[in-house]
Amino acid sequence: MKQESNNEMDLLLRRFSRRDDEAAFEDGDHLDADELSAFAENALRAAARARYTAHLAECSRCRSLVVQL
Repeated sequence: MKQESNNEMDLLLRRFSRRDDEAAFEDGDHLDADELSAFAENALRAAARARYTAHLAECSRCRSLVVQL
């Protein structure tokens, strides 16, 4: 991928992750832009993928971001 494309993807991920900033998320940590991207691109080791899958099963916010990717 070109660096331009990477920068554009980073900007999109950050914009999507800030979309619901007005809501308080007190249910713990969420996946960051890099983690969401790696999950969407299937670029994770099995252990990390299992951990992210467990998080996504419980977290509608992160799940909706992955769907948008």
